[in-house]
Parts: sequence; C-alpha cells; structure tokens
Amino acid sequence: MREYESMCEKLDSTGLYDTANSILLRAELMAYAEGLNILWDAIELLVSEPFVSTMVSYGTTMLSEMLNTVTLDNTREGIKASHRAALSIGKNDCTISSLNKYPPIFGLSGSFTEDLQNNQIIFNCTDDLTEEQSALFVTRLSKYMPCWLGSVGI
Repeated sequence: MREYESMCEKLDSTGLYDTANSILLRAELMAYAEGLNILWDAIELLVSEPFVSTMVSYGTTMLSEMLNTVTLDNTREGIKASHRAALSIGKNDCTISSLNKYPPIFGLSGSFTEDLQNNQIIFNCTDDLTEEQSALFVTRLSKYMPCWLGSVGI
C-alpha cells in the first residue's frame, strides 16, 4: 500500500482533503493505488534485470542464452557468478594463465595446459562429468577460445 499512503499524505498536506474521514475518497485512492503498485513492481523488475548482480527473473535466462553459458551450479547465485565471469573476459585473455578464468563460467574446477604438437589446449577437469556434460562443456568452451586454436579437450 505504499502508493495509497503516499497519495493520502500528499492530499492531506494540501488542506483541501481529509482522507481520514472520507470513505469514498479512501476507496478511490485504494483503487488507484492498486493499479500503481502493479506498475511500480513491474518498473522495479525492469530496472533490476539488466544488471547481473540484481537480476531476479527473466534476465538470468536471457543472459545465459546470449552468452551461451551453462553451469553445474544451477542456483541463482551460481548462474550469476557464471555470468560475471563470462562478462569479465577481455581482448587480452588469450594466454594459458588467462584461460583459467573460463572454468568458473561453467561451474567447473580445473586448469588448462597446452599441447603444442597437436595445436590443442586441454582442460584438466577435476570434477566428475558424464560424457554428455563433457561434450556440452567442450562445445561451450570452444566458443571462448582463441580462433587459431585447433580444438579444446577435456
């Protein structure tokens, strides 16, 4: 009822209305307030969704699709951590030490090593993954790897 109280306060301060003693005025203000509360709730949600730290609804799903991320930690905080990690990757993050930023994007533990003979980078995963999960993560990790790279393996 935040809008109702706000409208009553503003009308009472003018001295033209007495909201405490007018049943019809209170009923009308309550009706307006219900509609405004719905609007303000929608606006608050809209304002919170563009930012990873404040997402509470559809923003996490849309950003996951846009960034093409998947994580083993499907909690809201795990998904947000994945998004923050994916968005922190810059143009200079193509060294082996920089590539170690990538595993948290997917909720994985492990590190990268180079296989120069085969033009590969291998991710040494310390998590127990099924074959299906491994294939999914290789596909997703490949999208974040340098374009000169032949392949990524887990």
